[in-house]
Amino acid sequence: PPEGLAALGRELGYYSGPRMDEETGEVASADAVKEGAFTETWGKRLEKASTMTPDQIIMAARGAGNSNLREGPESDSSKKRRALAGCRDSGLRKQTSFSEEKACTAAVFGGNVDFMIQVLDK
Repeated sequence: PPEGLAALGRELGYYSGPRMDEETGEVASADAVKEGAFTETWGKRLEKASTMTPDQIIMAARGAGNSNLREGPESDSSKKRRALAGCRDSGLRKQTSFSEEKACTAAVFGGNVDFMIQVLDK
């Protein structure tokens, strides 16, 4: 869109795309602007990742991280997400009765998540 319309949209709160901080020149998404500086947000993520093992980082990237920070019972969606992430790891699959990722994933989509959750929670 023409810059005039984009500026008007930002002023009115309709534009949620990347924004440039006028003082620092950094480009950040609207969400990052709400949470604080872009670099601060990524700094926190880096700090958190520095305390994790490589396997934990990979599992978090697959959507199955932070299970130790959970409060209360784990949701079915969370269990399924973790089980699917486990199916992608050959080392974890070897600890189950599934040798192939496709069969493991099919079992999880079929509602059977407990076999992998037990391996993940060891």
